[in-house]
Amino acid sequence: MSGPSLLQLGAGLLVDSALQSSVLLGVGFGLQHATRAATAATRHVLWAVTLAALPATVVGQAALGSPVASTWTWVPVVWAAGAGGCLAVQAVGWLQLWRLGRSARRGEDGTWSVSTTGRAPFTWGLWRPIVAMPAQLARTPERRAAAMAHEHAHIARHDWAVHTAATLVCAVFWFQPLVWWARAALEQQAEHAADDAVLTAGFRPSAYARLLVDLASPPHATALGAARSSVGRRVVAVLAPERPRASLGTARWPVALAAAVGFAAGVPWLPALSAVVAPSPPAHCQPQTGASEWHVPMRP
Repeated sequence: MSGPSLLQLGAGLLVDSALQSSVLLGVGFGLQHATRAATAATRHVLWAVTLAALPATVVGQAALGSPVASTWTWVPVVWAAGAGGCLAVQAVGWLQLWRLGRSARRGEDGTWSVSTTGRAPFTWGLWRPIVAMPAQLARTPERRAAAMAHEHAHIARHDWAVHTAATLVCAVFWFQPLVWWARAALEQQAEHAADDAVLTAGFRPSAYARLLVDLASPPHATALGAARSSVGRRVVAVLAPERPRASLGTARWPVALAAAVGFAAGVPWLPALSAVVAPSPPAHCQPQTGASEWHVPMRP
C-alpha cells in the first residue's frame, strides 16, 4: 500500500484543526468570562493571544505531529476556495485604503491624516499610520481632539496590525464560526480600550458619549475607528464610573506573542485529539529502513 496523497494529509490536518480550534477558542471564551472585571486592554490581549495560538497549533502539529490522513479529499479544495475568497475581500479593502492614503498629508504634530466626507474617523497603517478625519469634525476643535485621541490610542497600541493579523487568521480558519465571533470580540475590546484612553486623557464622559452617538456610522471595513463597534455598549461603558480604565503598555505584544506560542505548544491534550479521531498505527505498520510503503491511519 502506497502512502497517502497530499490532499489526504491536508484533509486530515484540516479536520484536526477544526477540533483543536474549537477547544482553543472555548478556552478563550472562558478566559474572557473569568476576566470580566479586567480592563478592556487586558481583555483585548487575551483575545489576541487566543487567535494567535490557532495558527501556532496547526504549524506545530504539521511539524511534529504524526501523519493522519482522510479520504475526504474535497476538504482541502473547499478550504482553499473559502480562504482565497476571504483574502480577496481583504485585498480589495487594502487597495481602497492605499488609494485613500495617497492624498494624506503630514500635520504639525508629525502624524499623517486625510480629510474624508464620511461621518466617522478611522485609522490604518503600520509603518506610516494614517488617520482619516471627516471634514465636519475640523469645525469643532474639542470634538476633533477627542476623535484624534481615540485614533492615536489605536496607533499607540498597534491595533491595526493586530487586527489585520486576526483577519488573516480568520481567512485560514474561515470554516470555524467561533473564530469570527472571537475577531468581533477583539475589535470590541480594542474600541473600549481606545475609549478608555480618551477618558484617561481628561475628556468629559458625557461629551464623549454624545460624540460616539453622533458618529454612529461604520468606517472602512479594513480600518479601525471611533465608531467601529456597537455604539450602545460603548456609551454604557464610557458612562460607567466604576469601570477600570488602566491600559497596558505597547511592550505587551512581544509578551502576548510568546504567550500564544506557549499556549499552543504547552497544552498536552491538543496532540491527543488526532489519536481520538484516528488512532496512530501500531508499531508493526511503521516503515522499515529502505521500505517504499507507509501505512497512515485513514479517516473515512
